[in-house]
Amino acid sequence: MKLEDREALKAEISKLSFTENAKERMIRALSEEPEETAAIKRRGKIAFRVALIAAALTLLLGVGALASNLTNLKDGATYAELADSAVSVETAVIPAETQPDSNGNTKEYEYRRIYADENEKMTQESVLNRMLNAIDYYDYASVEFTLQDYLPKEDITKIYYVTNDVDLISSRSYSTSKSEDGLTDLAQYSNGKASWRLNLQTKSVTYEGAPIHRMTLDEYTKFVEDFPVYYVDEEGNEGWNNRTDWPNTYYSSSCLMPNQIAINLLGDTKDWWLEEESNYLGRKCVNITVATVSDYYQEKWDTTHFVMCVDKLTGILLEMKGFDDEEILRKAVIVSEITIDDPEYTNARIDAGIKHAEALKHEFIYGKSE
Repeated sequence: MKLEDREALKAEISKLSFTENAKERMIRALSEEPEETAAIKRRGKIAFRVALIAAALTLLLGVGALASNLTNLKDGATYAELADSAVSVETAVIPAETQPDSNGNTKEYEYRRIYADENEKMTQESVLNRMLNAIDYYDYASVEFTLQDYLPKEDITKIYYVTNDVDLISSRSYSTSKSEDGLTDLAQYSNGKASWRLNLQTKSVTYEGAPIHRMTLDEYTKFVEDFPVYYVDEEGNEGWNNRTDWPNTYYSSSCLMPNQIAINLLGDTKDWWLEEESNYLGRKCVNITVATVSDYYQEKWDTTHFVMCVDKLTGILLEMKGFDDEEILRKAVIVSEITIDDPEYTNARIDAGIKHAEALKHEFIYGKSE
């Protein structure tokens, strides 16, 4: 590309409505000329630059949508960059959880809380942002949903009825999971300092250790801002730097923090598209059609295509249905009730759940009620 053409292209890119980080990366890609002698060693970086230049040219020529090309996770975007779209970011203080030190001091932590714009025009990028960073977009959540899994090798369909009540500020939670066949009846709770799991069938108790806490600003900076969501190492191996600070509840990765589903099904933006927005259970949501599923997940789930409904303001997965070639429903997540950011309602449910679980725990351990 001629120097004058590159300069003109950079000027046009600077006018586009993308994050500053994205613009800088595009302009930097146009400013550097890859060396042929280093082509093999730097194949990942060169491919990235080529992709950016091609995407920019596509926009300027008016062909296709740049967002689809730029937001493919394989471009090496970080979680932080994916969370910069049309939102208001604030910080809040988590109440001190630790015992006072010798000087009587306790440590307080700051974490991110993002407030999305209800009128935002959603793109593939912004939907992906929400799902990959969902727990940054709410503090309290109460959901009830049905989970369906099909096991192709055994030709068995498993159905679970799940409740999740979470307070992300204090890491308190209560969750239940019951299977349709009656073989599973579980409860899990966290009081903010310890987590316990109860098997109501075997009347057994398992100590799960300290609950997972929401990422602090310090942890966020060290991990989320520094590592790409998708990477290729020097040996050419592919992998995902996955956020793992889930809510402390059963199957939260299927609903309240669906970044694994986003990675599995939406990692390549050519495979899916957005439909018209709608309302679901009183929530504004974005509808998605996934036309292509990787061979791995076709074999694992016996699905070839999906439809999904995602909460616009939080990225919580409200509904997902996966079908095989004969349009038989194989995998599903269907939320039947949801309440977001109502601390009085959610904490009342958590309090009642913990009280009930503590009584059962005492009975299971000592063989009698308190």
